[in-house]
Parts: sequence; structure tokens; C-alpha cells
Amino acid sequence: ETLLHTQIYRRIPGTGAVLHPHSVNATLLSRRHACAPVILQNYELLKALPGITTHATKIQVPVFGNDQNIERLAREVDAYMATHDPVYGYLIGSHGFYTWGATVDDALNRVEAFEFLFECEIRGGKQLADCPFIQRRIRLPGRLTISTASPPNWEKSVCSSSAGGPISR
Repeated sequence: ETLLHTQIYRRIPGTGAVLHPHSVNATLLSRRHACAPVILQNYELLKALPGITTHATKIQVPVFGNDQNIERLAREVDAYMATHDPVYGYLIGSHGFYTWGATVDDALNRVEAFEFLFECEIRGGKQLADCPFIQRRIRLPGRLTISTASPPNWEKSVCSSSAGGPISR
């Protein structure tokens, strides 16, 4: 798989480290999205990627079919990267993912961000992102329950005691 690493070093100036984890999240997500890229949208943690300054953004993480001919796979990845900019990482079907950075620390930060984002998608990211109103009830130790509402009704968040009455904020 060395050719996949060297392809990134050639394609992206300033790359000092390429990492290739074989995580459960990446493997499962690559199987779920075998025919289309993974779309990561409206996550706060997208700001961990260079050049992204708001959660209100969308990126594509391409999924390439696993291929024992690494030279051919490296050419496929390179052709994709030549026409899609920026690319922050990519998945290999039923295998793992690749990401990179200027330093090992930068690349590790991206690994951590992608792992979190991939897990969010596995746990139902699309269904949650498509829901205009999400309400959650959180039980805290003791007798306090907090109900929160996501936008557009965030101002309707309330706290209540186990006695049933609202608690002033």
C-alpha cells in the first residue's frame, strides 16, 4: 500500500504524514456507502479540517473499491483528487481510510475527527441531519430533567423537576 501513501505526498504539497487506520467505523461506513461518497454535513467537528470555519458546510469522503492491484488503485485515487478539491481523506471499501497532514499531529487530529464523524454517521447521522426538530430529554443525577430542542425551536428548551414544574433559567 506504499503507492497510496506516495500518491498523496506527490498530489498534496506540504504533506508531512499520511495515516491509514483500519478502524471498525471506517470499514462499516465504507460498506454502507460502497456506491457513493460519504457526505458529512453540518457537524461542528468539520472545523477540525483545514480551511473549514463553520459547521454549516458539507464535504464528500470518496469511497474506492478495495483492489489488490495497488498501482491501479493509486491511479484511481489520483484521478479523483485531480478533479475534486479539497479532499481531506478517503475510504477504501471494507478496509479502512487514509488521511494526512503537514505533521504527524495534524494527521492524528484528522484521524480523530474522521473517527468521530464516521461514528456519528453509523449511529444515524443522515436521519438526524434531515430532522428539522430534535428533542431530547436528559436525566441528570438527582431529580432534575432537562428537555432540549434543537433549532429552530431552541428557545423552547426547558428544565423541570421530578415534581413536574418548570424551573426558571
